This record gives sequence, C-alpha cells and structure tokens, in this order.
Amino acid sequence: MLIVAPMAPTVEAYRQQFPDLVDAHLRVARCPNPLCPLKGAGPLTLHQVRGRAAWETAERNDQAAQRVPVARCRCAACRMTHALLPDFLAPFAATWSRCTRAC
Repeated sequence: MLIVAPMAPTVEAYRQQFPDLVDAHLRVARCPNPLCPLKGAGPLTLHQVRGRAAWETAERNDQAAQRVPVARCRCAACRMTHALLPDFLAPFAATWSRCTRAC
C-alpha cells in the first residue's frame, strides 16, 4: 500500500532532509491496511529504502533521470509493508509533480 505524504517543496530539499523527514512521518503515521488487527492504529517502522527513477519532464532520457529515495515501512501488527511516497512523486508515474488527489 502507498502512503502519500507532503514532505518537502523540492526534490533536492527532500534528498537533503530525507532521514529527518522519514523519521518525523513514521512517528505519526499509522497502518493504512483495513485488515490490520489494530484497526489502523499499528505503528510503522522503517523497513528499507529504495531508489526510484524519476524524470522532471515527459522526455525520459537516461541523462535526465534522477534517483529519489522512497522509504518502505512495516506495520508491527499485520506485518504488511507500505511505501512512504513524497507527494511530488505521483503513484505509478515516471515524472514528478505534486499529487493532486488522495490515493
């Protein structure tokens, strides 16, 4: 499951503040899984960090690609893994722009 969260105004600011931003969100984030035994109250912990390729424009050439870190977190209660996605990366899209709707 995806958790889309406002994190930083720019990609560069997000990269520089990544550890602090993830830590702040994990303190307040709760499991979005409707089948979680704690009914969405399960605390999340950092599970791993993955890089995601993103392009600023629709022209997807290799030189313009940037790696953006995406935190993956796990619920202790249901053991499900969730991606903590910054709001400038639209889910399942290759380019970045602010997410305009709830996912």
